[in-house]
Amino acid sequence: SVIRQLAAVGRDEQIEPEVLHLNVLIRRNEPVLRRLLREGVALELGLSAAPLYAWGDPGQVTRVLTNLVINAVDAIAERADRAGRAGLIRIATRPAHLDEGEARALGLAPGRYAVLSVSDNGQGIAEEDLKRLFQPHYTRHRAAGRHGLGLSVVYGIVAQNGGTVLVDSRLGVGTTFTLYVPALDPA
Repeated sequence: SVIRQLAAVGRDEQIEPEVLHLNVLIRRNEPVLRRLLREGVALELGLSAAPLYAWGDPGQVTRVLTNLVINAVDAIAERADRAGRAGLIRIATRPAHLDEGEARALGLAPGRYAVLSVSDNGQGIAEEDLKRLFQPHYTRHRAAGRHGLGLSVVYGIVAQNGGTVLVDSRLGVGTTFTLYVPALDPA
């Protein structure tokens, strides 16, 4: 299972969950995320005006953001090689309230969620790749030397925290990863 894979990968990592203010965590990591960008790729933040709190380990959330930004940079580079267009990565947050029907469709419990999305205008993901995207050791970037744990780790971390990950992608247009995690009231 993905959870066992995560446990094996992160045995040395001490996980210390706490109440996180997602917008503050993203802002704190913004300089690191910007260093991951290549020339011709811009990072834009669209953070919720309302504070968003969730339960999680700050190191794991940083790992999720880093993995998603690295994948976006790679997707933009692959498209730019073909089309010569500038790239854009957008990280956004928003609150959401899922009623019973919406929650059931996502495999979640009804209630309040903090939603984090990472979008890019890269090459997009082919339908056959979308079906295997979160499998351990699957990667579309073998030529880049990737080991294929990035997106399975993202999915596992979000699932461990009671959430889910959605992917919307169109070839030649781009991809959006949308993460739902249960929202908390500020302490």
